[in-house]
Amino acid sequence: MTMLAIEDYRLYYNYRFIDSDHPTLFLIHGLSQDSELWNTFISYIDPSFNVVTYDFSGHGQTTQSTGRVTFKWLIREAVTLIHKLHLKHIHLIGNYFGGLLAVWIAERCIDKVDSLSLFSTPFFVPKGSFKQELRYMGHLIQTDRPMLGKVFAMRAVHPATPAKSKYILRSFHHMSTRIFLDILTECERANDFFEFAVLDNLQALHLPILFLYGEYDNLMPQNLAIAFTAMVPNSRGFVIPGAGRHFVIDDPPATANLVNKFILEDQSPVPMTPMYENYMDHFKKVIMEGYRQSLQKPCALQIQVMSKDFRVTWKGLPVEGTWNQRHAKELLLFLVMNGGTVTRDQIIDILIPEVPVVQAKSRLRVALAHLNKLFREHSDPSLRHILIISRTAITLNTEVSCDLTEFLESVEQLKKGAASLSDQAKEFVHLTELYHPEFLVSLGGEWLNACIEQLDRDLGLAMRELIQQLQNEGLNAMTRSVLSAGKNVEPYEGFCEDTMRLQNHGKNLKNAK
Repeated sequence: MTMLAIEDYRLYYNYRFIDSDHPTLFLIHGLSQDSELWNTFISYIDPSFNVVTYDFSGHGQTTQSTGRVTFKWLIREAVTLIHKLHLKHIHLIGNYFGGLLAVWIAERCIDKVDSLSLFSTPFFVPKGSFKQELRYMGHLIQTDRPMLGKVFAMRAVHPATPAKSKYILRSFHHMSTRIFLDILTECERANDFFEFAVLDNLQALHLPILFLYGEYDNLMPQNLAIAFTAMVPNSRGFVIPGAGRHFVIDDPPATANLVNKFILEDQSPVPMTPMYENYMDHFKKVIMEGYRQSLQKPCALQIQVMSKDFRVTWKGLPVEGTWNQRHAKELLLFLVMNGGTVTRDQIIDILIPEVPVVQAKSRLRVALAHLNKLFREHSDPSLRHILIISRTAITLNTEVSCDLTEFLESVEQLKKGAASLSDQAKEFVHLTELYHPEFLVSLGGEWLNACIEQLDRDLGLAMRELIQQLQNEGLNAMTRSVLSAGKNVEPYEGFCEDTMRLQNHGKNLKNAK
């Protein structure tokens, strides 16, 4: 075991040294993985290559630091290792999140890096587009860590065989929960405030770049991935047939073969005429817009609860069945409202509080079996594994769109008052048109009644603040529009009528003068 002391922790690494003048592969694993990811892959690469693998902070055999881990932290420890080993002629290879690290590390060590190979690395993430997914992972690792490991194993490889899943679950088991949450926080902060993109970084590096993607990568569709590669000068892009996101596990020989050819063959850039450069600038804009739209498409599972008819659809097709039985509607909504993951104890405490524990557990088993049956009886096989149930928790293994959660988010944005007064007034009127608490009450549950009461208070307070600002600006027509729309959510009974009467009185006095 080789360890490098860095501040208050030790970084684990392996260095297969052949010759200092030979190419050196510097392999960077992804989040929740470790350096063993590369074991089989290394056996297929050219034997003349030097090879460095390591476990970044909180992963594998690297010990934990007491400090908060950030992107800069992860970059610094890799750069420290590169300098410690006096590496040159480096070919950085990163898997998934490790690919992003590879790009940033290359920027710091540009004089030492000869090429980049990026495996399943996202080029571009629009602002806020992965907030739900990041929060889902953060919530699940704190409520039922083993279940999150199973979710990762199901999504990462294709097909998800027991042998492949064994590595994923083992590496996940050795990962630090605290550091995982640190990195998720970094990702969420970045995704909240700006469009996360590395295209500009890649173009500025002027390095030969190899892009590899799996045919069944559910984050980066293969056609879109290859189109992206055309936007980076001196790049090559390939798809590994029949493989998933972590194709280095699915098909290490094919992956190694492409890497060998890329590094050993001529890497000279293809000459570009000014006309071609102008064409690529336009192409970049088209691709970016298309990618934004692809990420804004509706989620596969959609739930409608704020209208008269409760409705669940999967890829546009209704999920039919006896939703009025066994608290199926309420249980599904409770899952969605709590980030897609809840513990069994949470469900019992909130949904079945009046029943003795043993009886409540029995009722919950029956309710979960019924909800699971509704999904499993759907004609689409991909829906049959959407509900993952463990001894301690239940999770939805997909992103979900729900009109109630979207409504709550809109109310929060209205309360912040960031938009113009005109837009706030229009949004308030729109929200009151959508708001029908009687439909939510019909779903049952004290927790949902508490949610309705909070919504009433939030909308009432938002209206009072909005009315005050509109009156201060003398926007009387907008004031009347908000008062007319908000009678069902006014902060106290008679608020709208009293305010309207005072406004009319003031108007009459002004006209009399």
